[in-house]
Amino acid sequence: MATRGASVRRRGTSVLAAVLSLVVVTGCVADPPPPTVVGEERTDGESVNLSSGGVLLALDRVDPGFNPHLLADQGVDTDLVASLLLPSAFVPGPGGEPVLNRDLLVSAEPLPGSPRTIRYTIDPLAQWTDGVPVAAEDFEYLWRQMTTQPGVVDPAGYEQIVEVRSGAGGKVVDVVFDSPPEQWRTLFADLLPGHILKDAPDGFQGAMSSLPVMSAGPFMIRFADIGRGEIEFVRNDRYWARAPELDQILVRRATGAGQLGAALRGGPGSLAMVSATPLAADVSATVHGVRAVTVDSSAQLELGFNTVAPAVRDPAVRRGLTAAVDPEVVGRIVTGQSDPAVTTYPFPPGSASTTTGDGAAVERALRDAGFTRTGARWERDDDPLSVTLGVEAEDDRALTAAFTIADQLRGAGIGARVWELDAVALYGDALPHGLVDAVVGWQRVDGRPEVAAVSRFACAPAPSPSPTTGGRTAPTRPLTTVTSLVPPEPDTGTTTTARTDPMGTAETTTPTTSTPPRTIGTSAPARASGVSGVCDPALDRALGLGDDSEGPDLTAAGDLVADHALRIPLVRPGLLLADDGVEVTGTGRGGVDAAPPMVSDVFDTAPTWRRTG
Repeated sequence: MATRGASVRRRGTSVLAAVLSLVVVTGCVADPPPPTVVGEERTDGESVNLSSGGVLLALDRVDPGFNPHLLADQGVDTDLVASLLLPSAFVPGPGGEPVLNRDLLVSAEPLPGSPRTIRYTIDPLAQWTDGVPVAAEDFEYLWRQMTTQPGVVDPAGYEQIVEVRSGAGGKVVDVVFDSPPEQWRTLFADLLPGHILKDAPDGFQGAMSSLPVMSAGPFMIRFADIGRGEIEFVRNDRYWARAPELDQILVRRATGAGQLGAALRGGPGSLAMVSATPLAADVSATVHGVRAVTVDSSAQLELGFNTVAPAVRDPAVRRGLTAAVDPEVVGRIVTGQSDPAVTTYPFPPGSASTTTGDGAAVERALRDAGFTRTGARWERDDDPLSVTLGVEAEDDRALTAAFTIADQLRGAGIGARVWELDAVALYGDALPHGLVDAVVGWQRVDGRPEVAAVSRFACAPAPSPSPTTGGRTAPTRPLTTVTSLVPPEPDTGTTTTARTDPMGTAETTTPTTSTPPRTIGTSAPARASGVSGVCDPALDRALGLGDDSEGPDLTAAGDLVADHALRIPLVRPGLLLADDGVEVTGTGRGGVDAAPPMVSDVFDTAPTWRRTG
């Protein structure tokens, strides 16, 4: 498998020579040619024509939101944008291990005599499409956002950083950790243009909702119409490394059999990456000359329980809820696939197994928690059990899953409401303050599992000053105060209360509800990928944390997560990659029993794609 941005060039210069040349080269980087116009929004309704050296890529999802570091933006379209535009310090090697991206970095290694400091030396020619150098500012910007923003993807590695220092005009970056880091090669993937985003009105959360504004990858965006589902990627004429084989990748949304068939019938130079439904398989098998292979999604939809919410604080209650949910049905409804799959990531296969879809287990667990079944609902102390499911309002698949789960819970005698929120309100306010009992949302299923497991299930890190930074503390997620969010009324069933008909002719009944206590506070830190808020010393030890830990044991950690009933993997969407006349690398299985490639693996090799017809 080719790696993202991996060049076949050989550098003959040494690190010392590269550093000595920084001042000279950096002074030229921002000079002519003039800055390239990137991501111009098209409003005339006209479609872009496919060039003779380009390919058409049909995706069934082209939605607003392209920040690869936000849980709410995860998707095939975001994976594509990140692979084509955003540079990474390390990229996946042939065996999946991280290897130095020599198109971006000259070197990256611990500083001699200072094992807590990693020194990155950036290629002197590396620059964004406006001519501004890729520099220490971009490293610092990503670090600060990953440690302060709500709803980010697996930030544990960044939370160990206490300082980012700049040298040699920004082309040498010293990253200081609180202790010698083990997983530092997983950091600083998909760097963002800090010089643009730091002053953007919508900031980290919203600046990439429509289009990335700059590129430091092999491609750039020339035109786009997100409403029509069309994006045109072309070669980045400021890219300093090897130019991609294709001069254009034209993305068009294809949401049904007709659009998918039309895209594949376009002849040689056509690709499609769509949900692996039976319908899509039939279409690709019917169009002459089309080849198809299955690909795994890089993200999984999950239901995560919020342990600070009063209704689900008791693990026995959470076990009852998980037993009432049938994730296979949810997966079929959300994806349209006949045999939807899930993964236990970040835990090994066979661990972290939670009982689901079992009515008898629902009854056992809720009776253990002190509930009794009275009529249609489970009650304790005359209070019906009801939960609120939080979900990102613009995510149609997560919404479908949330409403399906609510239906399943009601069918098991448990009240359920779905609360649609924007991502910041969900992860920054509602979750930490116990206003939602669970979240239906996306989690990545690639990268280092040790980092993901700590990010999601370890106790929240406490800020501590570093002796090497003058006592300063690293940035942390802010403490939030909820003043304006009003949760939906609990679904506690209906009782009849008499009221007079406005016309005075009859007496009618109306449903009434009760409101359980909520933990609204003023000092709860925003949540990132750790939606559960769990803090268990035994789980921390299994994750390899603490002085008395013998190192990470992810099997034991997964079993503890299952025992706490903290999450239900709902569905990892399968994808179908179909092509006609395009040589796509990154799709090899590596053996008969090997898992299908991931969509990020395929897109990472886009610079090496070739037309064959």
